[in-house]
Amino acid sequence: MTSPTFTLISEYVGRFPFYHMDAYRLSSGSDFDEIGAEEFLYGEGVCVVEWAAIVHDRMPGDAVSVSILVGADGGRKITIQGSRLEDALAGCSKARPNGGES
Repeated sequence: MTSPTFTLISEYVGRFPFYHMDAYRLSSGSDFDEIGAEEFLYGEGVCVVEWAAIVHDRMPGDAVSVSILVGADGGRKITIQGSRLEDALAGCSKARPNGGES
């Protein structure tokens, strides 16, 4: 069994390339550069970067940011922001539950 904490970049195959990056164990944007993250960020797929605050200086200016904060009562506050948010939501609404497009 592998620990997702030690996997820095995972690639998933589907309708389009999907990349999950975990920056938790990185110290800086320089570390992010060394693992070749820019190739994925500006490639043809979709990238999700956990712990992006660690490498915030490397995130594209038009990135969509999702923040999930846990309150004292265990409730969650989800904030989504970014200049490309409308485009991202439009893309989601085109997908059908079976994975096809409408």
